Amino acid sequence: MGNEKIEELEQIVKSSIGKEAYNKLLIEHEKIKAEHKSSNNELLKIANLVAPSEGNLKLVFPKILELFTRTIDLEKDVKFSFSIVRSELDRNGTINTKCPAEESGKKELYKHIQKCLSVIGTYNSEFNGNQVETRNAVMEFQLSNNLKVDGIIGKNTWASIIIKFEQEKLD
Repeated sequence: MGNEKIEELEQIVKSSIGKEAYNKLLIEHEKIKAEHKSSNNELLKIANLVAPSEGNLKLVFPKILELFTRTIDLEKDVKFSFSIVRSELDRNGTINTKCPAEESGKKELYKHIQKCLSVIGTYNSEFNGNQVETRNAVMEFQLSNNLKVDGIIGKNTWASIIIKFEQEKLD
């Protein structure tokens, strides 16, 4: 995309949301870049949105804003899910994903586990709190990381999930 297209897009964004909001958007973008060491994936997604539109950049802006908002929301949501799982581990020492979600009231906890596993590429379905899907994803993660395959999230499994998450953030 040429510089004039980028400048045109910047002007559309500034005029659509105002200069102050645009500057806040830039600051948030810089924070995300700093946290993730690289925003190449996000930039590629934005470039892919812009490229097919050619001359009609006004149609692209809502998509870019939605993508940006979803990225921030997902980041917050994932951090929250990691903290929920960690709190449960602190309270009980382990999480046995063999317990039926409906009987044990663990459906919400299983949703958070699914979110944590999705970030590291081990779970690729809807976050529905399904016990069988959660257990299978945990066991798949354990198997692929040479851990004891029992569906129980203990200190070794959790430490491996955290390590994998940190590696994903750096990539």
